[in-house]
Amino acid sequence: MYHFRYMNALELFLLGRKLTKLGEEAMPQPGGDQIPLSNRAILLDIFEHPGTTVSNIVARTGLTQSQVSASVAHFRDLGACYVETDPADRRRTLVSGTKEFALMARQRASVPIDDTIAKALDIPTPEELSKVLAAIDTLAHQLIPRALSWTRSREEPE
Repeated sequence: MYHFRYMNALELFLLGRKLTKLGEEAMPQPGGDQIPLSNRAILLDIFEHPGTTVSNIVARTGLTQSQVSASVAHFRDLGACYVETDPADRRRTLVSGTKEFALMARQRASVPIDDTIAKALDIPTPEELSKVLAAIDTLAHQLIPRALSWTRSREEPE
C-alpha cells in the first residue's frame, strides 16, 4: 500500500517529463511528423493565452525572442495561428490560435490514454488504473483548466 508523502521538486520534474513522453506516445502524429518540444511549448502557450504578444510568450516559455518570432511566423503560415495589431497599442502584435487548428488538434488529442497509462503501470488492476486516471484528470483540471476547455469542448474555442 502507498503511504502519502509530499513530492519534491525533482520528483515533480521527472513526473512531468514522464507524462509528456506518455502523451507523445498516445497521440498519433500525422505522417510521423514530430513537432520539436520548444515549438510545441510555443503553440500550447498561444492556445492557452489567446491575444498574447511574442514578448509574453518569451517570458512564459523562457525561449528566445527570435525563436518565438520564427515559430509564430511558421505557425501562421501553417494556419495554426493568426496575428493582428493590438487596437490599444498599434505597435504591438497579438497572437491567437485559429479555430480550424484547434478543431484539428482536438480531434488528434481526443485519443484515450487508458492503454498508454496501463502499459506504463505494467499491468495494473482495473481499480489501480482507475485511481491513476482519476488523479491525472484531477491534476489537469487544477493546473491547466483553460487548455482542457479547448481540447475537451465540443464547441469551437473562443
